[in-house]
Amino acid sequence: MLIRPTLALFCACLLAACSTAQQNASPPPPGWGRGAGTATQCEGWMSRRSEELRGAPTFSRTGSDVAWMQGFLTGMNVERNRVGKQPLVSLPDPDLMVVLMDSECANKPMATLYDVGLTLFQRIVGK
Repeated sequence: MLIRPTLALFCACLLAACSTAQQNASPPPPGWGRGAGTATQCEGWMSRRSEELRGAPTFSRTGSDVAWMQGFLTGMNVERNRVGKQPLVSLPDPDLMVVLMDSECANKPMATLYDVGLTLFQRIVGK
């Protein structure tokens, strides 16, 4: 089967090109990021949460951040299981996720939600 080596070579070349492009990429313009979790800092989360608790409309941004965090943690969980052959762990429901994000962001206002996700996942798996 000649297709498999050819496909493997194609994939290797594609990965090398992507890696080079990422290394040479300029920073994203203001308001843009390399994913929701890297574009949102805790101080933004805490500001929106404060507005939300006062009853001001937040245009579902906090809900989007919670959904992003759940997806991020789910992805980390599945990858840990797939690659590391570790058992899947239970993840927080949306209400508990808000409490955990509030707590972590209060301690690290300049962290991104990506950083918070890594910290939360390490706590969840007990590392």
